[in-house]
Amino acid sequence: MKRNSLIAGLAAIMLLTAACQDYMAGKLYQVWEGKMIDEYVQSEEDLSMFYDVILASDFEGMLHGYGSYTIFVPNNEAMQTYLSDQGKSAVSDLSKEECNELIMYHVIRDSIKTSDFEDGRLYSPTIAGPFLTSKTESDDDGNVWIRINRQGRLIVTDYSAGNGIVHTCDAVLTAPTRGVFETLDEEYPDKKFSIMKHLMQYSTYSPDSVQLRIDSCGTDTLALEWKTMLVQDNQSFLNLGLGIDTIDLTAEGAMERVEQCLLVRLHDNQKAIDSDRELLRQYADYHLAPSLNYVADLLKMSTLMSAVTNQVMSVKREVDQIIINYFVVGATVEPGVTLYRDSEYSDMSCSDGVIQYIDGQIEVKNRSCYRVNFDLADQPEIQALKNFRAGDGSYTYFSPGSLSNVEWGGGTAGNLDITYQQYSNQGTSFDEKVQYIYGDAMRFRFSTNYNAYFEWKTPLLVEGKYKVWICWRREQATTFRTVFKQDGKDDQVLPYVFDLSVYMNTTQSHDERLQNGWKQYNAKKICSVVNSAMLGIIQVESTGEHKIRFEDLTYHSGETSWDMIQFIPVDDDQVWPMMDVKGKLIYEDTPDCEIWPYNYKVAANYMASECVRP
Repeated sequence: MKRNSLIAGLAAIMLLTAACQDYMAGKLYQVWEGKMIDEYVQSEEDLSMFYDVILASDFEGMLHGYGSYTIFVPNNEAMQTYLSDQGKSAVSDLSKEECNELIMYHVIRDSIKTSDFEDGRLYSPTIAGPFLTSKTESDDDGNVWIRINRQGRLIVTDYSAGNGIVHTCDAVLTAPTRGVFETLDEEYPDKKFSIMKHLMQYSTYSPDSVQLRIDSCGTDTLALEWKTMLVQDNQSFLNLGLGIDTIDLTAEGAMERVEQCLLVRLHDNQKAIDSDRELLRQYADYHLAPSLNYVADLLKMSTLMSAVTNQVMSVKREVDQIIINYFVVGATVEPGVTLYRDSEYSDMSCSDGVIQYIDGQIEVKNRSCYRVNFDLADQPEIQALKNFRAGDGSYTYFSPGSLSNVEWGGGTAGNLDITYQQYSNQGTSFDEKVQYIYGDAMRFRFSTNYNAYFEWKTPLLVEGKYKVWICWRREQATTFRTVFKQDGKDDQVLPYVFDLSVYMNTTQSHDERLQNGWKQYNAKKICSVVNSAMLGIIQVESTGEHKIRFEDLTYHSGETSWDMIQFIPVDDDQVWPMMDVKGKLIYEDTPDCEIWPYNYKVAANYMASECVRP
């Protein structure tokens, strides 16, 4: 029986092969007639010196073989300049190790065309490890070019070789040799940054502090592999109103006077610390993050851990802007400071990190816990969409693993996509059943047979005790439980198993609903199907980003739409402020005509003529 099956199988293969041969007979099929990277470089006369580098390195085989690479090839003039600077006259004067280093810093294990460039770091690192940066520049005559790594212009771009992309440039790219402190000291002008240069000397990680540890311990016991330094200019200190604006910064003893002015503010912020030197050390360390963060990285973050123990910075994306330390505490708004992402002083690569330039003061403050309205659509991959919050009624699907701050799965029937769903602008018409904040929501199947769990990384939560509220649209019947997770701490299982199919009572008062664990969160009109329910109380034991996990307990096939998760300190007002569809905070005394959509009347005392609309 087995013999007959084998013979039948072989016969089928022979028939299939014969059919393919008949189909291909007389036809010409091209696999690849272009050049591989090394062949292209060899064929270009003006790239002959770099081709010699390839031949002398260990990477000739890689650049000739199949793969996906991007290479930046310096022309001969650039190579001659580089060799002259190195005190050499020909490529043959370079050792194999030097040739390897050159290749590794000019090659990326990814195919990146210039259409994929964004000002800032490229999205994949070089083989050597560091990232390259790019910036589009122009002159008064309208000429436009791309500068790579602040060192050279791209001359020829986007040649598609068989194993990647080739760009030609007019300079040899070299890795930075100075660290963040040395770069600040030597490349940032005193006229603009003298105060910052002086204050950063107090940092735990300044060269002087490092040397002291080496002298006493024989090694740097607190070394950081990577650093991100946030620098302020002199004007930001003058704007503090501390008397610094009266000081001649070029005069002898000026920096000591600046210190004394600044210390008045620092002592006020941290009354428990008596030591001036400790306050200055913390101030400097708060301008450092123990990680590598270019603009491209910060755009995807909500918090940045500083080099001060248990002190973090919030990071908020506002369209294409990055705002550091934006906080809303009750009715008090700390507007934060903007990162100058297009400045020559930002995305400054250093041997041990990167420097970013901000437009104002950041400092350690002992903040109490505050309300966090966590809109679930505030995910870096969603914020990067060109039509993010455009109100265009569109749908965008995300498969498991495609959102960096969300994990989901575990269903027996397979894991399904999350849908980012936008609703049409409600300025001309109003549908109370889709009055989601910012006009968007996350829609998904949540059930034991499909997506059995969802785990979201939270925004920054300051240490304290919070009530947790889910804001969603009532639809399919499903029950779930909630777990709050902190690294190194026991999981907190919230007490309520919640049913998403329950309607909210709209006839009760705010206080009556609160007593039953319900509330209205969207300000324009109360609705029984778009509502909020309390899931329980959590204790945040350390300030930072944590995780909140939802585990389904029901087998079904329906979908659900979630808008926000609110974390509200237990002693704060749990209802006010609400939010309108535009995301504006709405207080109890806000007139109806100032709640979007403005032209939709809800309140009985609506008096449009007496309103001053935003």
